[in-house]
Amino acid sequence: MHARAARGYAVALAALAAAALLSVALSHFSPLRIVIGFLFLCAILVSAWWGGYIPGAIAVLATAYGAPYIVNANFSPRQIHPGQVLLLILVSILVSRLSVATQGMLQKLRTTNQWLEDRVRERTAELERLNEALREQADHLARANADLLHFSDLAAHDFQEPLRIIHAYSDLLMKRYGRTLDPDAREFFTILMDQSTRLRNLVSAVLNYSRIGQKPPPSLEPVDLSRELQLVLARFDSEIRASGATIDYDPLPCLAGERTQISELFRALIANALIYKGANPPRIAVRARQERGQWIISVEDQGIGIHPDYHQKVFAPFQRLHGSEYTGAGIGLAICRRIVERHGGRIWVESEPGRGAAFRFTLSPEPAPQPVEAAATAAR
Repeated sequence: MHARAARGYAVALAALAAAALLSVALSHFSPLRIVIGFLFLCAILVSAWWGGYIPGAIAVLATAYGAPYIVNANFSPRQIHPGQVLLLILVSILVSRLSVATQGMLQKLRTTNQWLEDRVRERTAELERLNEALREQADHLARANADLLHFSDLAAHDFQEPLRIIHAYSDLLMKRYGRTLDPDAREFFTILMDQSTRLRNLVSAVLNYSRIGQKPPPSLEPVDLSRELQLVLARFDSEIRASGATIDYDPLPCLAGERTQISELFRALIANALIYKGANPPRIAVRARQERGQWIISVEDQGIGIHPDYHQKVFAPFQRLHGSEYTGAGIGLAICRRIVERHGGRIWVESEPGRGAAFRFTLSPEPAPQPVEAAATAAR
């Protein structure tokens, strides 16, 4: 406290000394009363601001009773107006008061700023710890996903191989000894072969569903949807001919996506339309339209339809709404939803029982820089 007061007096004396020296220097050239008065006013303000109340008052008295002698050696203290001195003292007090308030505010700001900096450092350190924990968790999950994918590959192979052998030997027994078996035994072998085939297809579907979920987000590339649909239809050529199906499609856009997954999406939707065809030959239409800057692709059929209560359930794994009269693993539409969602889109169904179903989905709104193929209509 004493050191601070001493600094205040020292500042006041230094300001007065500087003002006096400059005033003496100026008085040798001409009595610049206004300039000299301004210098001493500055000395008062500096003394009041940096020194405080008492140094400011001392500077006022020293200026009032000593400064006039610099320009007028015959100056008499009687010429001093008490009101002017009082006014200068009031100005000095106000400046000192303002200085105290300002210094208090600055101190509070420095304290607050220091507190904020400490909190920021603490939060930054906490976020760094959390980020490190998240990185470790992400690495752990990546390793776990890789191990799970590897395990699912091995498990699928280990499951499929015995099933393949069961199916092959059942078929061999039927061919070699089928004539010697009674009708019940032949029916048992037929059921055994059908169920082993179904189980193999189910294992393959589960493996495919697992792989799509464990892969990183797809690397998008230009995908011509018309071309991918044509390739899928070529794969279903025998099924289409056998069922007498008629398929037509609009010119489809070229969008950003992952080619293999888009092909799998069309394959699952076309297979679903062929399976749940109803009594009449299937009629399937693939449509495309733009709505609010987004492409909506539809695969429509005239099959048995879906009750509105099951419009969401059909996209869950293993949600079979019908008995063994319809083939399928009950996971195709779940694969479709996973593919569409991984492409940033959504998929839904519009359907009523006996009136067919329209599966609609959106993909990435970003169009690929390739032209759309010309319109094509295929009838089989």
